[in-house]
Amino acid sequence: RGFILVALDRLDEARTTIETGRRFSEEHGIRWPLASYHAVRAFERFIAGHWDDAIAEIEAGAGLASETGHSYSLVLGRGLLALIRLHRNDLPGARDAAGVTAGQLPDVSPRQGNWSAWAQALLLEAEGELAQALAILGGCWDRCASCGLVREYPVIGADLVRLALAADDPGRARDVTAA
Repeated sequence: RGFILVALDRLDEARTTIETGRRFSEEHGIRWPLASYHAVRAFERFIAGHWDDAIAEIEAGAGLASETGHSYSLVLGRGLLALIRLHRNDLPGARDAAGVTAGQLPDVSPRQGNWSAWAQALLLEAEGELAQALAILGGCWDRCASCGLVREYPVIGADLVRLALAADDPGRARDVTAA
């Protein structure tokens, strides 16, 4: 629910929901979802523009994930970390975060892998690899479309349209815009 509230730009509600869930888990000794709460908090902090706070949440979540073995939230965290580093013009740091994401959990769902794929595509674009960036982000879009994950469209759609137009693929740009 917290993730959806962030996607709906209802950040105050999202923070309350995330904190309530985290507190409930801690009070009842349920440790396995705690890393996920940190990942969703990192997502909220990223969207709110509080990137240092997002990084702190990613690091805390990674520590809990290693303790509990509940590591699927690491994909979102590492993808967000790569995006933050990319936006801060730290290409080596972004490459490192994106590389860990790519090799860390190869069998992730589209929902889990979208942010890392988005970061990888933007990093490739920054390095001048337009065709490869378009292929990665286009593949991410196609996976989302095949499983009906439309809430990810606004996340990756604008960059996919931009990349498609730069690669002279107006059909792809038109289809993404229509969706």
